[in-house]
Amino acid sequence: MGWIVIRQSLTFIDQYHKEDGFTSRFDPSTKKYIYRLRLIKPLDKDIQFTKVETDSDAIKFTTDSRVICLGCQKNMNAPNSLIFPAGKDIDFTITSNQLIRVIKFTEQGDKMDEFVFWK
Repeated sequence: MGWIVIRQSLTFIDQYHKEDGFTSRFDPSTKKYIYRLRLIKPLDKDIQFTKVETDSDAIKFTTDSRVICLGCQKNMNAPNSLIFPAGKDIDFTITSNQLIRVIKFTEQGDKMDEFVFWK
């Protein structure tokens, strides 16, 4: 069985199209779906998310072991909050037993970007 790879770019940081990638794949050895956002060019300013959801299920970054975010900052007082800090490379990975249909990133002011994998 092969891997399925989908590549998308985040709309809220359009200038990074060539330097970043959002991919999803199925790992047949672990039978897990792996979703990865990678920004290899550091951001000019912080992006603060009030929540990140997978299929309307808000991720609690302080306790959810499915999520790894290298270079990110967690807020222990707001478990659904996550910051992509300026000047850092970001490597955000979600591992799931099930196929994720949509991943939503919500910024302050309810500005939202979503990745739709299956309709």
